[in-house]
Amino acid sequence: MGNAKRRVSAKRKRQFLGNESTIKHSKNSSATSTNASYLKIKIPAAFDEEIAEYQRKPLTGNIIIDMEVLLNLFLQLCCPRCFEEGILLSEDSKYGLCSNFVIRCKHCDFYSGFSSSKKTLNCPEVNTRFVYGMRQMEKSFSAGFKLCGTLNLPRLSKTAYTNHENKLISVISEVSELSMQKAASELFFSATSY
Repeated sequence: MGNAKRRVSAKRKRQFLGNESTIKHSKNSSATSTNASYLKIKIPAAFDEEIAEYQRKPLTGNIIIDMEVLLNLFLQLCCPRCFEEGILLSEDSKYGLCSNFVIRCKHCDFYSGFSSSKKTLNCPEVNTRFVYGMRQMEKSFSAGFKLCGTLNLPRLSKTAYTNHENKLISVISEVSELSMQKAASELFFSATSY
């Protein structure tokens, strides 16, 4: 037995017969085909549906967000230039409820600025909407000041609030004048047609 040679068997490569993911997909013919990266990441099908839903109906409008949450999110993002994690977010300036931000990379010279609100005629939309909303509720500057204080939001100054009110009043009076002229002309044409 001492001289007996051990038989070294060449290992055969096992044939892939499928796993849970491929078996489920092969049973369901309407499912999308899977690729290797899909199987490695194991992205649930519900996530694919969420992406499709987002593409059909993207997020729009304003939202109140805690800055700590936003700062922590930006720290997890990677730089588009050097692909390192650690994007820093800082507030550059503030005008009422609108803030101007700068994002910078800790590792390279990348930076970019953006505003927290769209601007119309160089005026942040969120401030105009805020003043208009307060006017709709028949509330004044002091009520808006208290509301912003309660929600821990930045506040519009009295001068800025008054400027927005004056702009809104001029636009509303212009639109109402045009509307009355249109109604009068329609009434005139309908009366002359009889």
